[in-house]
Amino acid sequence: MPKLQMDWLRAQGKRIYSGESTAHGLVQWLNANPGKRGERLSRLLRILRDLRVLEQESRSDTWDYRDLLLQFAEVISDYHLTPKLVVLPAEEMWQIKWTPVRRNATKRPGRRKRFEEGDGLMALIDLGKSGLATRVRQCRHCNKWFYARVEHGRFCRRECQQEYFRHSEEFKLTRREYMRRYRNLQRTRHVK
Repeated sequence: MPKLQMDWLRAQGKRIYSGESTAHGLVQWLNANPGKRGERLSRLLRILRDLRVLEQESRSDTWDYRDLLLQFAEVISDYHLTPKLVVLPAEEMWQIKWTPVRRNATKRPGRRKRFEEGDGLMALIDLGKSGLATRVRQCRHCNKWFYARVEHGRFCRRECQQEYFRHSEEFKLTRREYMRRYRNLQRTRHVK
């Protein structure tokens, strides 16, 4: 998200979550490319999720963990990146910035650069540097990609969360018990 837009959101009193602006383009690209085009990035995200689960279970020294690391290396090796030298004269230093090689490198005057898969990889790497890569997830209800603003977020929207739980057996059992008690109270006229 551009700085100008972030400043406007802050002025409107809107919350801005760490990593959300970086993940924005990646999430939009994943949702716009659900098939074969988005498969490599989707696979990288699933591998990262599985690695995180094994780390949380203190199983980072297992063969499963090593296998996932090999899978990650295999998928990421398919991407082509090129280094660019960025000179920071005010700080008297320079940096190497990696950028994806574009398929159609022709520049169109007056048009914005189109977000491509390589840009999604760079966004994923930037999120990974901040420890936020695993927050790009698929909604448990509708399977759309989204950025979880909080660590425990599992749904892209409140409606998806409610619909998901409305169809769960636990909710149905609780609702059945509630309605049974409510109808009994109505019969005995203890309820308005």
